[in-house]
Amino acid sequence: MEQMLVETKAYVALPVMDDVDTVVRLMESFGIRAVLHGAPETVDVKAIRDGLGLTQEEFAVRFGLGLDTVQNWESGRRQPDRTARSYLTVIAREPRRVEEALRPAARDA
Repeated sequence: MEQMLVETKAYVALPVMDDVDTVVRLMESFGIRAVLHGAPETVDVKAIRDGLGLTQEEFAVRFGLGLDTVQNWESGRRQPDRTARSYLTVIAREPRRVEEALRPAARDA
C-alpha cells in the first residue's frame, strides 16, 4: 500500500465485463485514471512488416510465424486472434528485442 501511495499508481484486476467503457467512466468520476491494457482490436500486419523492410517469408521466418498465416492476415482471409495481436504489437514496438528473445541461447562448451 505504501508503494502505491509513493508511486501514485496501482494495478487493479477487474472481472470481465461487457461494457468496459462504463467502468472506465465511473472510475474517472472518482478521480481514478483508468488505462486499459491488452491487445489492440486490429493490427495492420502488412504495415508492421513493411516498416521492417521484410518480405512475407522473411517476416514469418524471423518471428516464428507460418508463411500462410502471414499471407492470410494480410489478405484479410483471416484476422489475428488476441494472442497474435499482442505478439504483433510487441514486434511492431520492439522488433530487435523479439529477435533477441527468440534467438537460441548459446550452449556452454
